[in-house]
Amino acid sequence: MSFPPWVILHVPHDSTEIPGAIRDQFIVDDQQLATEVIRMTDHHTLMLFASPNSAAQVVRAPVSRLVVDVERFPKDDDEPMAARGMGAVYAVTSDLRPLRRTLSDGERNELLRSYYHPHHDRLEAAASAAIAAHGQALVIDCHCFPATVLPYELTDATQARPDICIGTDAFHTSDNVATAFVDAFRGAGWRVAVNSPFAGALVVAVTFAPTLSDAKQSSSLAGSHPSRAWSVYSSTGSHSTAVPRVRRDTNGKSEGQVGVVGNRSCRDA
Repeated sequence: MSFPPWVILHVPHDSTEIPGAIRDQFIVDDQQLATEVIRMTDHHTLMLFASPNSAAQVVRAPVSRLVVDVERFPKDDDEPMAARGMGAVYAVTSDLRPLRRTLSDGERNELLRSYYHPHHDRLEAAASAAIAAHGQALVIDCHCFPATVLPYELTDATQARPDICIGTDAFHTSDNVATAFVDAFRGAGWRVAVNSPFAGALVVAVTFAPTLSDAKQSSSLAGSHPSRAWSVYSSTGSHSTAVPRVRRDTNGKSEGQVGVVGNRSCRDA
């Protein structure tokens, strides 16, 4: 895909890297860990979204979400998924079995210092640069999701999943932009849903300006040049399309900037 230079492609969950220095934090064996990495990775999202010919900036998490999930709030008190043991630092697997030993505060803080905060620094810098240079920024949060509900998800297991899920923010998402993406996907023959099975979008903290009653539930790319916030996930087919997504997702995602897209097939491969 080709995008203009004011687009930021955010790829938070496609890495499979688990540094050897922290392997001892995980209490599952190597085969179980490898299985969990496969199950939780948004495979091929970087390849699907980041065309070599695109002018978009790419911000990619360098380690697996099992190390640190950069789309969760860093403080467990702020993160709804922490109640399931899946805050920024996961304690359980996708089927809610023990994944990690209990970490000290120092160990947890070191994970955030090494992987979480530098990632968001890069995302904020990319958004700020786009706004400064072009007067606007669109963050496309690149994701995929499985065809069937995983046990950890806060979604309805009885509901049929669409091919494409577009997540929007009540304040920051332009109706015109959201409608354009829905129409484009449907015109290509995809089954599209808005905010189902996942809802919300990701917002960059440096431009965050709370405007709704609960800032934990909504983030914004504001500032003098407001950005649009929305999300897209897809569930079937071999291609993924990009749309923006922000950092507070009501089904367990967290902060970001403007958009999200996912493809289910890459999680079912």
